[in-house]
Amino acid sequence: MDIWTDLNLSLNLSSAHIFILCLPLPPLLLCYWIDGPITEWTRDNAIRLEEKEKKERAMLSQIIEQAHEYKDEFYRKRVVTCHNNKLTNRERELLFVANQNKFYDEADKNYWMAIAELLPNEVPTIEIRKVKKDK
Repeated sequence: MDIWTDLNLSLNLSSAHIFILCLPLPPLLLCYWIDGPITEWTRDNAIRLEEKEKKERAMLSQIIEQAHEYKDEFYRKRVVTCHNNKLTNRERELLFVANQNKFYDEADKNYWMAIAELLPNEVPTIEIRKVKKDK
């Protein structure tokens, strides 16, 4: 059947059927009837997607805020640790300098006694060096 036969057949029917038989598109009311659920689903889906995006943005901002807090806390702890390390290093350095001065003062008086006091401190490090060389 060609278009002209469809047109002749549709002339016998009501005028609404002419559009159904001749034209490639369905009538407008039929489009709204078919398209209604799809449009409603699209609208609902868009609303759902917007809510999801808002939640994701809120979660992202919360994660970023927590990361900044963690970073700040980490830097604060690092500063405190560095400060404590500096204090302990200064104390050790003062102790080392005092012991060194004591050693030189005693070395002038009794040389071999001063060397005998050094040996218990130096022997473990010498043994560690030997073990490392053997490996």
